[in-house]
Amino acid sequence: MTRYSRPFHAFPGPITSDWSLAELLEWIGADDDRCHDDRLRGLLEAIDPGPQVGSGAVVVLVRSLAARVVADPALGAVRIQDALGLPEAVGDPERLLVTV
Repeated sequence: MTRYSRPFHAFPGPITSDWSLAELLEWIGADDDRCHDDRLRGLLEAIDPGPQVGSGAVVVLVRSLAARVVADPALGAVRIQDALGLPEAVGDPERLLVTV
């Protein structure tokens, strides 16, 4: 997967860095409102930087990631932290420190 250097602030909701991409997509798919939740935009753009999307385009990012996972099912098992190139989480997953 392509690494994206744009930082995002935190994992929204119950999401943690050790979730797989399939688990992330399942969680988003469990509630239609999550497909439109702009708090997910930074995370999704960092995981799957695709075409530039305008405001409110979280659904486009979700569909893009889902299409990649369908095309290559092995991507579904990739953990978020691995997709982002983050170091192994130690301690509180809400407080990840990344060397820049």
